[in-house]
Amino acid sequence: MNRLEQLVMHAALGLAVLSGCNQPKHHAAPDPIVRDPAAESAPSREAPPAPVPAPRIKAYGTLMFHAEVGDVRTSACLSLDEIPAQSGYDGVELVFDSLIEAFKSKDDKAYNAVTIAEQSGAGTKCPHTMKEFFSRFEDVALQRIDHVYAFDNVVLVDTVLRMSERDVTLAFGFEHTSEGKLEYAPCPDRTPFHAAVRSWLSDPRVGEEFNPQCPSDVVERATHRIPFGADPARPGALLLRGAPVNEPGDLRDTAARVAAALKSIERAVAANDMRGLQKHMAKKGREVAEWWPTATPQERARYSASLTGVEPFFIFDASPLVIGYVRQGGVIQVMYFVSGADGRLIWTNSTLFTHADGLFKRGPLSESAAALNPFSNYRVK
Repeated sequence: MNRLEQLVMHAALGLAVLSGCNQPKHHAAPDPIVRDPAAESAPSREAPPAPVPAPRIKAYGTLMFHAEVGDVRTSACLSLDEIPAQSGYDGVELVFDSLIEAFKSKDDKAYNAVTIAEQSGAGTKCPHTMKEFFSRFEDVALQRIDHVYAFDNVVLVDTVLRMSERDVTLAFGFEHTSEGKLEYAPCPDRTPFHAAVRSWLSDPRVGEEFNPQCPSDVVERATHRIPFGADPARPGALLLRGAPVNEPGDLRDTAARVAAALKSIERAVAANDMRGLQKHMAKKGREVAEWWPTATPQERARYSASLTGVEPFFIFDASPLVIGYVRQGGVIQVMYFVSGADGRLIWTNSTLFTHADGLFKRGPLSESAAALNPFSNYRVK
């Protein structure tokens, strides 16, 4: 079983922030003091101090992109919070231990007590999951917790478990209720960012080394920070390096390569040169050459029209992946490019749709692409 098949993850976590209390500037005159010797000698009953949330550090995961050429480890970065081990991972360890005990003892009441109601064994969303877990986790033993990450409203506990006399890596998702209680989320709604984090965690490890993280210089070169989640103030953002095509700056070469690729594609379809078009498309897109002889004149005309007059206006360089935002008339589209064997950019994923598309084709990036000054609201430098 590989890590992607084992990944049991997702859900959501709201970041608990310790806020200071404002003291009034003026105090009312105190009542006369009446001393009570018995009270003075009684032990103090002051309330214990409130627990201080564990500090968090920034973590940067690599955006994995599933392309026709295979899984591409890009230079785009996922920005998350990592909760250190001190203070029991800010309380996560306690509820996680309770979950593991419920698995091992097959205790449905204990399981439901730490699980989101609609996702529990008594809920309506995925009640069968409880029995599936009970059958798999009967002999489980926690070896260690490797990392605890927080993004949007999600807490992800990345663990190593001993199951059937071998160690496996699994990730468990939790979220906070409106009252602040941490609960297990076995089958949360998958968001594009959540899927991107899952792909990162699924990237194979080398021995005990954790998944590759974005190098600090790549993080520092990012020009745009795009938050994903209901609350932009929470952790969970995509870091990209991009520029408008008419003012590309140090991405001038990348912008020129995208423009050249689009012009070559347009010339090929205008000449009905499907073999020529194949040179500029990844494997799946090359199937157009096989389809072309069987297509009707109307179908050929529509296809040619869809690749005529396409103008790039903004690029994000996530080498080896390039994301191009293009206009055709008044319609905005997204095109992905990767380097071919000869160094030219080739169009990939022309007919392939993935979870990562949700990062670029829907949500905040898609909305900003249509603005008068695209993506300027997410620029960081």
